[in-house]
Amino acid sequence: MSSLKDGVYILSIDAKDIYLSNSYKKDYVGYNPRNNVGLMNTDKFLNKLDYSLDLIKLIEIYKSVYRNNRFTFEENNKSFSQRVINVTFKYSVKEYNRYFGNVWVKLGFDYNDIKDKMVDHVYMINGKVIAIDTNEGVECPISKESLGNCFYYDKTTHRYSVYEYKIKTIRTTRELRKDLYHKGFYCDGIKFIRFKRSSGAARVGKCLFIDEKLYSKIHKWELCKLKINEGDELDLAAFEAYISLTSSSIIDTLYIDPKSILVVNDYESTFKEDALVTRIVDGELHTNDEIVELSNSIWDGQSLMDISLFGDYQDKGMLLLRNQFFKSCCFNCNIQKWFKDNGIERLEQLNGQTIADDISQIKLITTPSSIKYLKFGELEQWLTSITPIFGVVKYEKKTHYLDGNLVRCHYQLINSLQMTKKEVKKLIEPSFNYLEMIKNDPVVLRHYIKYTGNTDMELSDPLTYKSDITYKLLGLNDKFTQTKMYDLFKKDIITSYKKNLREGHLFLNGNYSTICGNPIEMLYQAIGKFDGTSQIGIGKVHTTRFKYNKTILGSRSPHICQCNIWLPLNSSNEMIDKYMNGTTEIIYINSIGESVLDRLSGADFDSDSLMITDNSVLIKAARKNINNFKVSINKVEAKKIKRFYTAEQKADLDIKTSNNQIGVIINLSQELNSKVWDKLNNGAKLEDIQEIYKDVCQLNVMSNIEIDSAKKEFDVVMNQEIENIRNKYRTKDKDGKTIKPYFFGIIAKEKGYFNDDKFNYKKMDTSMDYLEELIDSKRFSRKTPKEFIKFYELLNTENYDNNKVNRQQAQRIMSEIKKFEGKMKYLFSTTLFDPSCQMIYYQNQRNALMEYIGRLNINDSTIIYLLKSLDNSENQKYYQTIFKAFFGYPNERFYELIKSSNEKMLELAQSEDGILEIFGYKYSKIYKN
Repeated sequence: MSSLKDGVYILSIDAKDIYLSNSYKKDYVGYNPRNNVGLMNTDKFLNKLDYSLDLIKLIEIYKSVYRNNRFTFEENNKSFSQRVINVTFKYSVKEYNRYFGNVWVKLGFDYNDIKDKMVDHVYMINGKVIAIDTNEGVECPISKESLGNCFYYDKTTHRYSVYEYKIKTIRTTRELRKDLYHKGFYCDGIKFIRFKRSSGAARVGKCLFIDEKLYSKIHKWELCKLKINEGDELDLAAFEAYISLTSSSIIDTLYIDPKSILVVNDYESTFKEDALVTRIVDGELHTNDEIVELSNSIWDGQSLMDISLFGDYQDKGMLLLRNQFFKSCCFNCNIQKWFKDNGIERLEQLNGQTIADDISQIKLITTPSSIKYLKFGELEQWLTSITPIFGVVKYEKKTHYLDGNLVRCHYQLINSLQMTKKEVKKLIEPSFNYLEMIKNDPVVLRHYIKYTGNTDMELSDPLTYKSDITYKLLGLNDKFTQTKMYDLFKKDIITSYKKNLREGHLFLNGNYSTICGNPIEMLYQAIGKFDGTSQIGIGKVHTTRFKYNKTILGSRSPHICQCNIWLPLNSSNEMIDKYMNGTTEIIYINSIGESVLDRLSGADFDSDSLMITDNSVLIKAARKNINNFKVSINKVEAKKIKRFYTAEQKADLDIKTSNNQIGVIINLSQELNSKVWDKLNNGAKLEDIQEIYKDVCQLNVMSNIEIDSAKKEFDVVMNQEIENIRNKYRTKDKDGKTIKPYFFGIIAKEKGYFNDDKFNYKKMDTSMDYLEELIDSKRFSRKTPKEFIKFYELLNTENYDNNKVNRQQAQRIMSEIKKFEGKMKYLFSTTLFDPSCQMIYYQNQRNALMEYIGRLNINDSTIIYLLKSLDNSENQKYYQTIFKAFFGYPNERFYELIKSSNEKMLELAQSEDGILEIFGYKYSKIYKN
């Protein structure tokens, strides 16, 4: 039985398929999600409705509407629901539309109705092609005239083929969106209408649709007593973003009485800065030197929450909470102690608004910046209307590397620093040394996969499962390291590790810390004693992760340019230690009178995290230019567009939002950064690169515009702005190839879009190119080839009885494994799935296979027979799939047949007198159970 916290899988359908299925039949059935025998085809449930406040409420509403508990159905220990559908808008509707990758069917016809009528791979009516299969050989091709303009017969392959560009478009994706938003659609006989989209989904064009019968009640709940009717004028972009806050994925819920809340005014710190300012001038972006007045909202998106409200999370420094029109990062604080120490005994002594009856009730201090409701309604109405159940989105966590001591940086940071090749070598050397230890010492590898978790490594999901399995087997039998399976796994780990190095993900001493802004000042604001003075101090931070009176380096994503680097001084702070309950993953910063929020690329305090490190190489490089590159300031105002609450306006807004260019902007900025360093490292002066740097700063602002595009509208033609900068700096070699930095080619190879016919990936004098050169030239130690032991040599075979082997059962299992392999080969070779759906499909199919094997009643002799088959030559190509299928299911049947080593297994443990040193941390090898 699956838990609601695991989320609910929902259908993911493209608008094209919805339109087609709702067009050729007018029977109010619409899209058919069922298989040939009428059962729900869960292979089509390729999206997930995460555990959220919305999901909790939807289940409650469904029960009241339908008078049953069948909002979800179970299959393979997963929950599915057909009451919410994720709709994508990737494909337009054509005169002929593709089915199953190779069959083209004329608009208005259902392939299922005509597939049995096809003769020699074509079906015609009155001399017109209705359906044609372009994947199979043809015996008697029809005439050229009958094929029309869109199809032709290829004599070399003996197949029909298609001129896709000649097929007429009937409905564009834009028109499809407008159609579905306005009319809705039918699926399995249920009428669906537009529900909502999250900011992230909006950027890629996705939108959720909901069973029409459930919509009115969920919409009434999410409005929280706001009166917004069809056709009303409002800030639609903001409204759409904020009603989706309750759909955010949560890990838990907390009860918070609205009477616990005190709302104090936000505070704007204003000051002047000599900066590079980007504004809109005559409809275009322009960046210029300017002494500009800045205004920092010093508690933007931040709350303080008394430790007594943290419940099971009292050891955490922050909880990111969601509720109706509420989004705030709530930092662990001793609020009641603060009141007591400052003689605050009555509500009248507070400086804010509350509906509390007594001072003892006040447990959460927040500001209007966290309450999005105030853009549309009054505070008292929100306080008296919200549900007292708040969703816990996340809390701060240690990194996954070396017991939480290491963090991975990224290529944007490295490429925004001016380092010599010698400095880059010093930076990467500890990562090389760590890889050598992982490669040559199974004890280090086991420790690595235990703490890595693969979350930040951009590894595929299959490697996560292999890590879990390998970790267990390494703890059972020391001879496992002599098997081919271990060798294959180790190669996967090394390949993945090197790939991460290539992309600039070097290990550094440090972590990702959630930033909390001026918390003591916020406490003073609550009692009316804040006078605008910084208690932390300009240029300082407070974190227990590093020693005090030590400079650290901070970098936030997106990290676009040289000015995004921050070098604050870590300092002690008695007040913060007394009233804030922080952890090593919380960093307290000051934004009064300093441009830190702009330096950190538009940071605020709604759980933004900062990569912090004390790495001496990076800090030395940062100091070299910290005063040479002015801070980039965004003065591009959101456009006041008159919008109305209508289906047409929602569609228009989502069409504009879906064309997001954040990745293109970041890549272009790194090209320009490479040009800056290449010029400076080859004799140019700072004034020679200022024009390039201005454009990098403009790209920094453009990245922030794109990030905000789901909740604000800007009068910026982003494609044109990108093209203007790209054309300005595009250079070509003598063969007409566009010159790109060398490391772009390396990353392009890793990601699968390398193109040396179009691009010349040329080595430049820039940090990332130095990094790639060093990796290219690095020669890792190689052990002499060894003979592998057979996997079955690890098995307890004392009770094996060949006569008890159920060979029919074993054959069925192998048949399922081969069937799975065939599906995966197709999955990863087709472009029909987007990457997120592709991975969900993989997970579902893999889990179904493991469920099938795990639930079989297999005797020990049959298990041993199957495990012996791992070493059969005919199973070599299925080796890893077989291995994962047998050991991936969460039971111990297969593990129990592995011999335990005679001795306890060695593990790494941090110790001051350890002889093994990893990134400055000492480790010993000790025996553990």
